[in-house]
Amino acid sequence: MSDEPERPNRPTVRGYATPCLTGQDTGEAGRAPAPRCIPPTMPPPGGPSEAAGPCCASSPLDHAPLVEIEVIHQHGPAPRADRPYRTLEVYTQNRIYTMNPWMTCVGVRDRAGDEHPEHAFLGCRLVGGQHREGERIELSYPFPRPGTEAVFERPEGKPGTFARTSTVTRVVLRLHVVTVAPRSVAPTWSEITGSLNLNG
Repeated sequence: MSDEPERPNRPTVRGYATPCLTGQDTGEAGRAPAPRCIPPTMPPPGGPSEAAGPCCASSPLDHAPLVEIEVIHQHGPAPRADRPYRTLEVYTQNRIYTMNPWMTCVGVRDRAGDEHPEHAFLGCRLVGGQHREGERIELSYPFPRPGTEAVFERPEGKPGTFARTSTVTRVVLRLHVVTVAPRSVAPTWSEITGSLNLNG
C-alpha cells in the first residue's frame, strides 16, 4: 500500500488552477501539515462579458494596428535614393496622404491611385489626429491613429490654421534600410539629403 494520505475527492475545472494555502490541518505523525485547498471561483456562465452586461458595439478600426511599419531594403553600390522622403502614409476613406520626415504632405492620391497635384493639403504639416466622443476630444500625435481624423496645419499665408481629413483607416511608417559599399556612403547621403529638400 502507498504511504500517501488519501486525497479528498473534489471536482476539478479544466483551465483553472486551485490556489492552496497552508492550513493547520495535520496529517499523520511526523508528516508536514497538509495544505488546505480553496476551491476556485467559477466564472459566470457565458464568460466575464455577460456578467458585465451588454457592451458597446465596436468598430473594425478599433482592432486595426495603430501604426504599421514597412521596411524597404535597398542593396548595391549606389542604391536608389530618389524617393526616401516618403516616410509616412495616412490612408483615409477617400485619399492617401504621403508625408516626408518633417511630416509635410508631399503627395495626395485617391484610393484608385490617381495623383491630385493641386490638393489643398499639399505643403501642409501633419500634426496628429483627433476624434470626438460626446463632449470629449481625443488627440493623438505625432501621428493619427485609425478611427481618428488626420489634422494638418496650414502653412502661413493660407486661410485658416488647421484642417482635417475624413476618418483614418490605416497609418504606414516606412523605414528605409540601404546597404552600400564603404566608398558610396557619402554620395548616398548626399542623394538622400538632396531629395529631402533640406533648404525648403
